[in-house]
Amino acid sequence: MIKLQPNEKILLILHRHWLVLVGKIFTILILSLGPLIVFPFLYSLPNAAAILPLAYFLFTIHLLIMALLALIFWTVYYLNVLIITNKRIIDVEQHSLFRREVSEFMLVKVQDVTIEIPNFTASLFKFGNIIVQTAGEKNFSSHHIPHIREAKRLILEYSHRAQQHTT
Repeated sequence: MIKLQPNEKILLILHRHWLVLVGKIFTILILSLGPLIVFPFLYSLPNAAAILPLAYFLFTIHLLIMALLALIFWTVYYLNVLIITNKRIIDVEQHSLFRREVSEFMLVKVQDVTIEIPNFTASLFKFGNIIVQTAGEKNFSSHHIPHIREAKRLILEYSHRAQQHTT
């Protein structure tokens, strides 16, 4: 759980673009249909009556595994988040179910914000990558983020405000 500092307000919460999830779910749907191709061949076998119960059982197990993979993909997608507050940027990278990386950067230390739109699909669906360069700390990048122009504007605006308050 992320705790906010005193007088800190969340300005923007961004998850990765939904198109990232669609590609993975489409792959799972294609893999789920695979056993349906095998069943007509099983019916043509001479001892099909003996094999079909086992085939149905294996097909059910296969569907359960595909549903579990879809759930894992959704969970990782949902837990990947970029939070922009009026004082800092918080990036939560959920790599797998049990592996998470949380990075925080104070807006005072932001020196440059770059957005890149890597391809036609990103341009069409208005998402891209955002790279934040900070003073003395690790640079930070987040990929497949929607509303990147608004995120860049907010980061730069509140970074300038924070730097003016410190000087």
